[in-house]
Amino acid sequence: VARLMNDGPDLFAALRRAFLASQVADFKDAPDVVLWMHVLGCLEEQDPVQSKLLAGEAWRALAHTVNEHNVLWPLQTAHFVEAMPHLAGWLTVEGGPTLEELTAWLDGLRKRMEESPSLGRYGPAHDPCLVRARHVARLVSQLRA
Repeated sequence: VARLMNDGPDLFAALRRAFLASQVADFKDAPDVVLWMHVLGCLEEQDPVQSKLLAGEAWRALAHTVNEHNVLWPLQTAHFVEAMPHLAGWLTVEGGPTLEELTAWLDGLRKRMEESPSLGRYGPAHDPCLVRARHVARLVSQLRA
């Protein structure tokens, strides 16, 4: 994480900002910073099964913060840990979005990704990952079924 740029809309830029905040004495114990460090932990986990479990725990705890403007971050997390079908279960918990809200947000994101495919890009420049509009369309279809 330390070598990633911290200016950007993607998951890794958000994690970089959280990591930097965790290094500041006034912020290191802030609840949101601690929760974001759990997201970082799930992405650093080498065991794929454990990383999925940790991602679910982290995003269930952060579900109350997810909205149409930042739904990209849990989506990219799910993509990174290969748990796209589990995304709704992570977020549609008490305090989080309803299934209808989540579906609408993801469908809006899908439309924006069709117009600007780079929106789904995340990770370091030398080894980027990409969530494609078709991945989101498949997820939206599953949520509507």
